[in-house]
Amino acid sequence: MRQYKEQWNGIRDSLYIRNWAETQKYLDGLNELTHTFTPEGQSTYTSPQQRETERWPIKGFTQNAEVKKMKTWLQNRLTYIDDLVQNYPTGDEDPIVEPTDYVDVGTITTDITMEFSKGYSQDVRIEIDKTELASLLGVSTSQLSTRTLNLVPLDADGTEGSNTAAGTYGAWFDANGNTADFNYGNVHVYIESGDLYSWACGCHPRNCADGHTHTVRMQYRYATGTTLGKSVTVVVNFTLGKNGGGGGDDPVDPTDGWILKGTLDKAVTLEWSSGYSQNVKIEVGASEVAELLGVNASTLNANTLDLVPLNADGSEGSNTAAKKYGAWFDEDGNTVRYNNGNCVYIESNDLWSWACGLEQWSAMEGPYTVRMQYRYVTGDDEGYAVNVRVTFTINGSWNW
Repeated sequence: MRQYKEQWNGIRDSLYIRNWAETQKYLDGLNELTHTFTPEGQSTYTSPQQRETERWPIKGFTQNAEVKKMKTWLQNRLTYIDDLVQNYPTGDEDPIVEPTDYVDVGTITTDITMEFSKGYSQDVRIEIDKTELASLLGVSTSQLSTRTLNLVPLDADGTEGSNTAAGTYGAWFDANGNTADFNYGNVHVYIESGDLYSWACGCHPRNCADGHTHTVRMQYRYATGTTLGKSVTVVVNFTLGKNGGGGGDDPVDPTDGWILKGTLDKAVTLEWSSGYSQNVKIEVGASEVAELLGVNASTLNANTLDLVPLNADGSEGSNTAAKKYGAWFDEDGNTVRYNNGNCVYIESNDLWSWACGLEQWSAMEGPYTVRMQYRYVTGDDEGYAVNVRVTFTINGSWNW
């Protein structure tokens, strides 16, 4: 391992510098002006990249921006690999003494605002300053590595919790700040990462609401070489931003059920040959739902309104599709699991615009009638509901 590290240190810098210099030659060639003629026969000078962009424009993308992204990614990747190599034990170090207890030597607090509407796809990350951490632990940054440092989630009472997230470090947390299993359904926010200092985070869109706050804790644990280690607790204060709804209190399901206020009918033609890749979507207007509910359309959002699939008898079905709302339906209009007689589906993360499609092996000519139901929380014991009845007609079918 020591020889490997020496070889890596010998070639590390040249890996980026040499290869990027070669890439730059191609980029320079793409931007070199050459003599061409316009379709009208006029003489002009343009670059291959300019002609490419004019012929096949991609909205929101430019060559310079994409090159900058690639250059940054390569530099970050090289730094990541270098950190792995430098911190990997050579095998001749003194064995680490595993602490049996830890003394907390400080706290790092960070405030993070997440967008409720982005759920698991947040743009923000939790960044921990390695220098600040080392200062609290009373060591140098070079002494911090995966060999000496661990990162664990904490429950609300300060005890070690369980890593219930998908990364090397992190957890899902419930409303009280305790680590929780995702499958239990009471999870609210999460932290997960394979990196000790930069963590991804997100929220469960069905369990959270705009304006909510959650405080969770992670803890660094440093092996000092004795049975008494040092720890630093990281307190993360999450605030859910105002994008995707409006409110502040959790919607409370009515105890006396839902009063059906009306039904909307939608007719959709699916192309059998397109299967899961239909060009049509089911569009529902917020104003038409609001009119049936007898409320202002501005009050309809992900905090006051839910959307559930129904079985043929009107009972609530199961969301068996891949998105926040929707289901697979069989030929009778009941929700079913995939590979269990499924014919057509609805799925969406949007309350008003739904993707749809069919299973070619089981969907025939149709028609197929399925139902979705909007449920509006009034704040009283009774809530309001609006059904959306969708009739699918299949254009074309397998010639059996």
